[in-house]
Amino acid sequence: MKVALLIGCLILMLAGIAGTAIPGMPGMPLVLLGVLVYAATRGLATVGLDLLILTIVLTVLTLVLDHLAIALGAGRARASPMGLLGAAVGGILGVVLGGFLGLVAGPPLGAILGEVSSGRTLRQGVRVAVATVIGLAATAVLKFGLAVGVVVMFLMRVT
Repeated sequence: MKVALLIGCLILMLAGIAGTAIPGMPGMPLVLLGVLVYAATRGLATVGLDLLILTIVLTVLTLVLDHLAIALGAGRARASPMGLLGAAVGGILGVVLGGFLGLVAGPPLGAILGEVSSGRTLRQGVRVAVATVIGLAATAVLKFGLAVGVVVMFLMRVT
């Protein structure tokens, strides 16, 4: 039972690690779920309150970063308010209309359309789009590292 539980929780956590590399996927929430399930069934002492709290804090942080990534990337390229709005709307519409591919393509396309519609050049729109993609990629790398770190700490505690 203990081994099966550990394997099940690790599967959740590995899915979470994979999810950190895919924008819009619940990466850290799945890692947190794995920690919570293990703690709930084997006792909080096996995981430790400190690791549980750290995992909750990092999960909230990654969720905030998901929403800020587009704005931070576009903001670095001095995007106009319409460019920022376009990137955000492009991300939302991209997910709704095109799933993963839409989420990847939506923010940069929205940024370009927003910039051009506000009177800026196509070149500026592309610049904001590239910065948006860089922001998303940097956030994915950070989330991946945090998720791997939590899983390693978890394994050190329970094995």
